[in-house]
Amino acid sequence: MIEELKMVGEVTLTSMTPDGEICGEWKSNNTLCIAGLNDLVGAIAYAGAEDVAANIGLQETPITPIYGAIGGATILTTTAISGSLSTTPTTLAVSNNTGFLSSGVVILSHSSSFYVVTYTGTNAASTTMNGTGSGTSTTLVVNSTTGFSSTGIITVVGSGGNLIFTYTGLSGGTTFTGLTLISGTSSWTISTNAVVSQYTLTNCTLSTGSVTVTNGDVVTAALGPIAVQSQVTTGSPNIVQTGTATNPYNGVRVGDYAVDVLGDLPTGTTVTAIDITSTNVTLSNNSTGTSTTNSIIFAPSVPSSSDTSLQNEFDRAPAVFAGSSQGTSVVTPKFTWQFQFPVNFSSSFTITEAGTFLLASTVTGGGGDMLNHAFINPPAVWGNGQMMMLSVSIGMQA
Repeated sequence: MIEELKMVGEVTLTSMTPDGEICGEWKSNNTLCIAGLNDLVGAIAYAGAEDVAANIGLQETPITPIYGAIGGATILTTTAISGSLSTTPTTLAVSNNTGFLSSGVVILSHSSSFYVVTYTGTNAASTTMNGTGSGTSTTLVVNSTTGFSSTGIITVVGSGGNLIFTYTGLSGGTTFTGLTLISGTSSWTISTNAVVSQYTLTNCTLSTGSVTVTNGDVVTAALGPIAVQSQVTTGSPNIVQTGTATNPYNGVRVGDYAVDVLGDLPTGTTVTAIDITSTNVTLSNNSTGTSTTNSIIFAPSVPSSSDTSLQNEFDRAPAVFAGSSQGTSVVTPKFTWQFQFPVNFSSSFTITEAGTFLLASTVTGGGGDMLNHAFINPPAVWGNGQMMMLSVSIGMQA
């Protein structure tokens, strides 16, 4: 006879003053993750045979150190520089890609339209001039071209601001050749030791169509889960109720994990599904409105059992309490760990995800085997002068 055992969990975040006064409390169900479960079943197996482990050759399977971690959503924006994008893989040159994921999805805003761009890599290269130049230069000599693509776009700090060039080749490991100025003023001079940089999102693919990127187009990315911003618009809501999209995001279930990064959602909107096309967003929700190209919804993925890290971790803490509660025929037995984060002496943090790591490091984002991952909505607020307590309870149901 086969009997299934189901594990369920709940995450609670509680903000409080140093003297214990509760400021706010947020609860969320969580997803258990394979990496941590593998450690957990090993520890249970050892616990059941600890008294004879040496005789049967069973090795101890520890799960400590255990750390709780919290994270927050981040919306990153940068400026696209130039070039053509189509449904075939290409490169998108940007003014900076610091903080962007190594692969992911961004929204490109061009001429009041929006394009969904998937990329699978990033590249960042920087050097300094070894000589002088100007906006009319067709070659530039630098200290090293290591890390730069064989052709592409570079940004050079000039006397009046940034000069942006396309180039067609590299020579001798120190020279850009075939330069053409595409942004800036030709009379600006370039001094010795001026910074030359290149930031790109690589292997980019549009969800549909093509676009010729121009300087000043905006690239937007979201790191981590982001809760709905429910606000009143000053006109027709930038949403529609029905429609069809022809891209991988069609019909994605997002629940409350969506954000309107370039517009507002009307009060009371409950997003249940999202479709993204090259220029428009279609929502299934409980509101009415008309479609415009002035709004875009970014919907990150929900937690998965294959997750190994928070999407944007910014702090972790060791356990300060561990306990268990007995079950009955109607009450689920469970164990609980609590993790205390110290008084926050900086600006407020918005917490939208949390998780627990086994065999973990004290270093923020420093790894370990993830046991659970939860998105927090509405977001928790860790205010200035407040402590934060993370409580993780996992129950076992027959």
